[in-house]
Amino acid sequence: MVTKMIRKTALILVLICQTAFILAQEKDFGIWYTIAAEKEIVKNLDLGVDFNLRTYHDAGEIEEGFVDLGLDYKINKAISAAVSYRFTKAREDNEEFHARHKWFADLKARTSFGDLDLSGRVRFQQRHKTYFEDDHDRE
Repeated sequence: MVTKMIRKTALILVLICQTAFILAQEKDFGIWYTIAAEKEIVKNLDLGVDFNLRTYHDAGEIEEGFVDLGLDYKINKAISAAVSYRFTKAREDNEEFHARHKWFADLKARTSFGDLDLSGRVRFQQRHKTYFEDDHDRE
């Protein structure tokens, strides 16, 4: 019992010490706002929607806004699969907002070993942009 507590304390101290060495590259900050809702459609199948707004330049300017719409199916206690679509309006280099479309499919797994929870996700995603500065952006 005491050994377990010492290990947990040591792990927490290591993680805290690592953050002391991380330096910000810019003094700018942004705020991410999110409103989310989820509704079970049928047993083990959930519909979710998220509305997001992200700011930058000391939270004074909008960088992008997007809406996620997705379905999440719980296969069993440990495994679930999801598919989602994201519509984004993002500020590009010409200082105008342009649309982006993105869809992704996830396979997620979760297990517990006592007090330790482990989870992993495999994601396939594809994004379509509508703003291109040059021909290389199209690839």
